[in-house]
Amino acid sequence: MRNFYGFRFCFLTLAILAITSRPSPGQVQTSPLFESRAVWFATVLNDGDWPESTGDTANKQAADLRNRIRTAKSMGLNTFIMQVVARGDATYQSPRIPWSARLKGAGVNPGYDPLAVAIDEAHNLGMELYAWINVF
Repeated sequence: MRNFYGFRFCFLTLAILAITSRPSPGQVQTSPLFESRAVWFATVLNDGDWPESTGDTANKQAADLRNRIRTAKSMGLNTFIMQVVARGDATYQSPRIPWSARLKGAGVNPGYDPLAVAIDEAHNLGMELYAWINVF
């Protein structure tokens, strides 16, 4: 029953925001300065199948990641959201949490920094990159 009331509250809130954000008669509505067309790239549970194998070389994993970002760009997307902490492990060098088991095995340095590769590729293509972190 709580979910039902929570849904109603969210729906009513969105409806009020939609009504109050409309321009008044005679007022011109301007376009947003930046439109975000994004893809979320999950790195947990074989979602997206990257990397294909923990046995892949660092160069192959990095190339596969770059290709996914290029594919997103070719589809007209301008934002890449990459899950960098999924299960208490990281796809970047961290002093606090171990390397992701999806790369080379739990806590094993893969020999490259996937987040740095993704940032460089996205920025080279003129895309935004956001890091998604699961905190629990």
